[in-house]
Amino acid sequence: NLLDSTRQRKELCAAYQQLAFMYARTSNFALASTPTLKALKIAEELKDNTLLFDSYNGIGISYIREKKFDEAKNFYRKAIAVAIKGHNMAQLTRVYTNIGIAFRNQKNWDSSMYYHNKSLQLARETKNNYNIAFALNDI
Repeated sequence: NLLDSTRQRKELCAAYQQLAFMYARTSNFALASTPTLKALKIAEELKDNTLLFDSYNGIGISYIREKKFDEAKNFYRKAIAVAIKGHNMAQLTRVYTNIGIAFRNQKNWDSSMYYHNKSLQLARETKNNYNIAFALNDI
């Protein structure tokens, strides 16, 4: 059944994303790359915006942990494009915060504040208290 197959592939993608996140969180970056790439491949094949966003954003987070800020920003920009395409303001708020963190780590204060303020403004417009708190924490 095609529906079951698609659902199983989405679940597999999410599992790969979680595995990669756990490896990255424990600084096992070499181990994180394989499930990360598998998750991204599945997300691209399924053309699923949520999975694509989560993959791009997750890769960006991993690069932040590795202190590879330019690479992180590249994946955050891909995540921004997916969030805009899908009109997903919650995702957009999150990734604006994340790219702001990347700029902050590079001591690019103006760009960092630009993205943190965009995140805060969008969180306020959508009345997303959770993301408001995150945005305020990073300003």
